[in-house]
Amino acid sequence: MPSGRQVTTILTFDAQITSNFGGDISKSSTLDNNYAIADAISQAAVIRLTDIPADFNEAISIKVRLDNVRFDNPAGAKSNAATIRTTLGDGSTTFYTEDLSALVNRSVFLEGTERTTSNGSAAWTSTQLNDLQLGLEVTAAVPNIGNGVYIDFAYVEVTYFTPPPPSYDSTIGRVIMDSGTTILSGGTVILD
Repeated sequence: MPSGRQVTTILTFDAQITSNFGGDISKSSTLDNNYAIADAISQAAVIRLTDIPADFNEAISIKVRLDNVRFDNPAGAKSNAATIRTTLGDGSTTFYTEDLSALVNRSVFLEGTERTTSNGSAAWTSTQLNDLQLGLEVTAAVPNIGNGVYIDFAYVEVTYFTPPPPSYDSTIGRVIMDSGTTILSGGTVILD
């Protein structure tokens, strides 16, 4: 059966699991210039993300994104950077860990590697995505942490297929639907 439409959505901050960030980690919930701030090396947070949309059928890929990140250090040279370790898991299993670098004294938009599987071979399930947690940890800063690492928006981008369209059985002249939503924009509908 053919797949439905390809859709991209984002999973954002839903709840704090743990945090020892110097600033409120919930401020990373939207792109609004309100920042979650890590002002020491090894400060970390884990957030629960929102659930996938109801029209989810099959995952294509997911990717961590950190938008409007600043490593603020007046003593930093142009090539200096801070390392932010991102971890995707569900509370009991760690799926992926990846380090992203924020160059000093500029706003950057960081994106992780696109992940098509949860373990290298199995596709992401709706259960895994609905239980998804994003970990953030500042693991290094050169020459030092300075005024801190500021994260405006932390989220996971999910690309997925919606359910396939309903099939049409020409032998009985009827549309057969076993799941999903159909939007009718015109014509006559007869329910029997």
